[in-house]
Amino acid sequence: MIKMKRLELLIDTLNETEHLSGEKFNTNSKAISTFITLYGEELYKEKIESKNFFIYNPFYYPSFCIGREIKRYKTKLSEINNLLNKVKQVPIRNYLRLNLIEHCLNICEQDLAKNIILDLPDESKYSAHRLLLKKYALKGNLNDFKETLKLSKSNKSPRNDIFDSKKVFIENYSLKNGILKSLEICNLKIFGEKFYTNSLIPHCKKLSIRKIDEIIEKYPIIKKNEKNIKAIAYVEHFNKNKRSSIGKLLFEKTLNELKKVDKNLKFGDGRLKDFLLCSLGSSITNIDQINQCKKMIISPFYKKELNYYIKNIS
Repeated sequence: MIKMKRLELLIDTLNETEHLSGEKFNTNSKAISTFITLYGEELYKEKIESKNFFIYNPFYYPSFCIGREIKRYKTKLSEINNLLNKVKQVPIRNYLRLNLIEHCLNICEQDLAKNIILDLPDESKYSAHRLLLKKYALKGNLNDFKETLKLSKSNKSPRNDIFDSKKVFIENYSLKNGILKSLEICNLKIFGEKFYTNSLIPHCKKLSIRKIDEIIEKYPIIKKNEKNIKAIAYVEHFNKNKRSSIGKLLFEKTLNELKKVDKNLKFGDGRLKDFLLCSLGSSITNIDQINQCKKMIISPFYKKELNYYIKNIS
């Protein structure tokens, strides 16, 4: 079947079944025939005969399938955008447009992505601008980033989207322009001192531990908002330069910095110290050194991670 016809069929099915419960969807002739036409009768039988099949849940979601189909296209993206006008439910139509915008950005169709943003209602545009912000963060272009940030409504949830984009921007800006200029950019109101660390981190792969120390000494502002910067930078260095083992003195130096990290300091759902020790342990293949890292870890989860790593390298 021609790809565009696949999309049209899925959109028709979405519109026709949008009001159905999962149970009624699973017996709907249109839903069944569309699935068989696109994916085959064998897969249909496999779906409904699976022990995971639950009669009250739809055996597939047309909207999800449309989003997946969109990613198959490299051309005719404007036609797809027009086709999405046929989707009756506005929230689903907006969701699919965001899928299309993200796909356009992934295949470097930036101008088209900007045009599609214009077709979104005002209350949804900020979500699309956040996708664009991620793209500009990777490029490290300050003017484009600042302009798009204004349109991204930083005060709206989820705020971590904005924080992550700023972090990625600083790292890429630092790689392009150097640590000093990146630190200067951090002083802009839209960033702040919490991003000083990100000026150094992307360089850790190529820097020696001695050079990392020299830079922290040269630019003490880096550790103003992150007293554990040495522990983080050392682990980043070894994590990006995996090796069989670390020299004894260098390993002890790294462990000493890790010992200084407050065991109660959070990182995501866990502890920063445990995360760093696990990252260091999984950067090497020396079992004795890995076990030293594991001994200092509190969380059973990270201990299991290192046990699994040891099993894979043994």
